[in-house]
Amino acid sequence: MRDFLRSLTTAGLLSAGLLATALPGHAQHALRFVGADADQVLVPLPAPTGSFTLEAWVKYTDATYVGGHNTIVEFDNDEPYFGIMGTGALELYTQQTSSPVLVPTGSWHHVACAFNRAAGTVALYLDGVLVGTNPSATLSVPTTTTMGIGYNFGDWGWRGEIDEVMVWNTPRTPAQIQADRAGYQVAQAGMLAYFKFDEGVGQTVTNLVAGGPNGVLGTTIAVELKDPQWTNSNVVATPYDLPAPAPALALAVSPNPAAGSATITYELPAAAPSVHLTITDALGREVTRFVRTQQPAGTHTVPFEGRNLPAGLYTCSLTTATGRRTTRLVLTR
Repeated sequence: MRDFLRSLTTAGLLSAGLLATALPGHAQHALRFVGADADQVLVPLPAPTGSFTLEAWVKYTDATYVGGHNTIVEFDNDEPYFGIMGTGALELYTQQTSSPVLVPTGSWHHVACAFNRAAGTVALYLDGVLVGTNPSATLSVPTTTTMGIGYNFGDWGWRGEIDEVMVWNTPRTPAQIQADRAGYQVAQAGMLAYFKFDEGVGQTVTNLVAGGPNGVLGTTIAVELKDPQWTNSNVVATPYDLPAPAPALALAVSPNPAAGSATITYELPAAAPSVHLTITDALGREVTRFVRTQQPAGTHTVPFEGRNLPAGLYTCSLTTATGRRTTRLVLTR
């Protein structure tokens, strides 16, 4: 079963915004999964038979993806399956698309897939940005009765941490998925399941949806080898792209994704004695630096030429004496 061809694969890019740092008092708990033991959370939740959206915050802690298909959420056996391929590309079984940018390991990222059964479309999102689509998706109507988080049937178990799992019975819009990344205090209309994993102890994980089924660590309420472990979570409290408290810096790159040339636009709330703009690659290596001095308040633009750089994910950082702002840039070919 591990050799099943899967996929609405992607890889595509991360969204604009602030650095991912937890706010005081927000960090609570997540679950840590050990892939070798196929750790999982089992939930007696039938798969949506119509449109759906699956979302989660994930952190893969190995340096590279070791399995062919690393499970985030799966209903029974691939009905549907949502995870990350061994290449690092996001996937929803059984549709396929791809792009050169992969989901980075070692840090938290928000992932989502939205299936519109009426329109026959699938959309994949990484950190709130659309990174893969299929305009002619043909997912079968499921007859499943159980959902596994981190593992379910015949694939590779997650190796790392998972938090904030959402299951919706609607295809969420890009704007809604941007908002979902912040999480909610209570379940929202259209949710079938919402697991915040903030219990911190015990064998039961609470579904915040009223009347919705709870989950258990492993496959039974008893302690098992397949139980994931409770751990502290540092998932961000607000979406990357919400403005910081005033005075705020603003930063954007357009077009994004870009085939080569792009324009960096930033706004200063007050005059700045110096402005530093840097572009770094996915490994943190600086590839471009812009330095400006004595800039007035207001909107400024800088041209960026990326035709000689490899396709992939880059980070644009704006630094002044009063703060720092980052946004992601995807270069394609």
